[in-house]
Amino acid sequence: MFTNGPTFADWTYDSPYLPEDVHVDEEKGGHWIEWLNTHPYTNEDGAYLGRRAGECVALAIGLFLHDIHKAWFSASDPDEPDDPSLPTFLQGTMLKLAWVNSILLPLCMALSACIGG
Repeated sequence: MFTNGPTFADWTYDSPYLPEDVHVDEEKGGHWIEWLNTHPYTNEDGAYLGRRAGECVALAIGLFLHDIHKAWFSASDPDEPDDPSLPTFLQGTMLKLAWVNSILLPLCMALSACIGG
């Protein structure tokens, strides 16, 4: 049974964004990136733990990608007011754009390969 994931990596999570502490606390955000890098959808032998584990990891990766995109590409023109629909913590996020290519996309490919996609 897969139970060691973050609360935001679940279908019951009700926010369209990662929790604020993931954005503002480098240790917290880094913790979940490190967790993803452990390939938590596999056991010690590298065997796939099943659909629940795969979904949780895919949801976590998806939220990281979503929030990075919103933080880096939804910024207002400097001469315009900020978009009031975006949470303020996105404006100062510690999430790195470089994580998309260096961490998140490789994780997507590894998960896909593990489940036979």
